[in-house]
Amino acid sequence: MAETLIAVISTTVALGALYVSWAGHRHQVRRARETAERERETAERERGIEAREREAAERARQAESREALVQASLIDVRLRTVPSAIHPGYVTPQLDVINRSSHPVRELAATLHEQPVPEVCGDVNAATGRTFTLPSGRSGEVSARLADVRLSFTDAAGAYWRRDGDGGLRRGTERDGVTTWGPREEPVIRAVDTPWAAQPATSAPARPAFDFPDGVSESRAGRARPVAVVALVAAVVAAVAVAVAVLR
Repeated sequence: MAETLIAVISTTVALGALYVSWAGHRHQVRRARETAERERETAERERGIEAREREAAERARQAESREALVQASLIDVRLRTVPSAIHPGYVTPQLDVINRSSHPVRELAATLHEQPVPEVCGDVNAATGRTFTLPSGRSGEVSARLADVRLSFTDAAGAYWRRDGDGGLRRGTERDGVTTWGPREEPVIRAVDTPWAAQPATSAPARPAFDFPDGVSESRAGRARPVAVVALVAAVVAAVAVAVAVLR
């Protein structure tokens, strides 16, 4: 009887220990699964944050690139040939560089058929244009096509650009005196072919032929000049009358 009781108790204890071991294992498995799920969700959130940050950085880069392209997109080029008024059968190519932006462009340079055109140089002020006269030649010998013209310039931000004849833009980087042109970029704005004002030969305001005293404007001085002339004539007439009276 005692042996049977001891066997039952031993079996019960063994079954209890087995159940406790099974329950502990099940709890550990559940906790490991929950931990793995939390880690997976955390990794997905981090990947989502990184993806949004990359998208935001790409949008900012595109916006910056677009902003940098705005002024370069507003530089327009026209090429035409004008018959010579002196030499029949000769034509003179003329290159119009039109700056339709609100800032000047500097350091103009151009090539025609990959050859430098020294006549194209200097700056173009905002909202104006300049016409450059190229070397003349016989009508059948002058090959002047806009597709063969490449214009380079520096924008207001200091970026160096090249505009191809078809309107494509390339950014230039200089290293060791050699300019490397980047990939082609399309203009973000197409310049409208509207009438443009020629840039004056000089931007300095016209100065008067002579200086006026302080507090005297040019209009007042202009009105004063006829009065002075009349007074001078009156003085001369009076002097002549006195001289005639003395002689008598």
